[in-house]
Amino acid sequence: MNTKRFVDSLLVLLIMGRTVMTINWSVVNNLVIFGRDVILRCHVGNIDCNVSGTAHDTRTWTGGQHYKLLCTTEGSTDPKYKMMTRNTSHDFDLSIGNFSESDLDYEYTCQCGHEVNTTKLSVEQNKLISFPTEINTDSSYIASGDQLHIAVSLEKVNPVPICTTLFKDKVIAEANVTKLKSYRYFTDVNVSFTFPLQEFGCSGSLQIVCSLLSYNVTVFNENIQSCPEYDSPFHLHIPLVTACSVFLLAIFCIVYIIKRRHTCRNQHFDILQQQHEEG
Repeated sequence: MNTKRFVDSLLVLLIMGRTVMTINWSVVNNLVIFGRDVILRCHVGNIDCNVSGTAHDTRTWTGGQHYKLLCTTEGSTDPKYKMMTRNTSHDFDLSIGNFSESDLDYEYTCQCGHEVNTTKLSVEQNKLISFPTEINTDSSYIASGDQLHIAVSLEKVNPVPICTTLFKDKVIAEANVTKLKSYRYFTDVNVSFTFPLQEFGCSGSLQIVCSLLSYNVTVFNENIQSCPEYDSPFHLHIPLVTACSVFLLAIFCIVYIIKRRHTCRNQHFDILQQQHEEG
């Protein structure tokens, strides 16, 4: 009797083990991006889930924050979730729209017939992208007007970005990135750069571009017209000096022509007088 119970228990454990290991699900996206769609794929192998017969299709997805039925092959009452099937495979997907932090760290279950797999949805930090939800910019002059200081705060960004400054579409330096506040999946950062006007110029397009893994985000983009005030008199003197030079040259030419004509007239008069005396 004990032997029979042991054998029955062993068979149950084997069946449960086979059930657990038969199907599983995984995240399809190489990079998970907040605000975009994320796909979970249920791998069922050769199990047909009754899709080839006349029985009811048993493919379902359950889970999320409130662990409820999300969708079946017949549809979903919540437009955030959608069942996706393919003709070339028995595998089926769950599409989660506008993915956010509220979708993470909860259990999701895919079911195919009597086969189920339940796993907590988690994403490695280095495979998660969160574009900044808010960008605040402050730019001001410092150090007697020969530098432009730029400070940009980025809220809820991941990963901590690497930022580069470009002037007239050419890379000139990396910007400083400072962590302000850390969350479970986000970080608030401050991006700053002091632009030396005398070294690179005071007029042209100035940008700060931040890299988030394989994506770039422009956090500052302005066409600056920041020539220091002390340069203004110098630039005003250039046309004034040029105009004066042209004026003086014109007067010199006029004086030269008048003097030349007067000299020629005297020479002509002297010749006539000499001819008269000789005659």
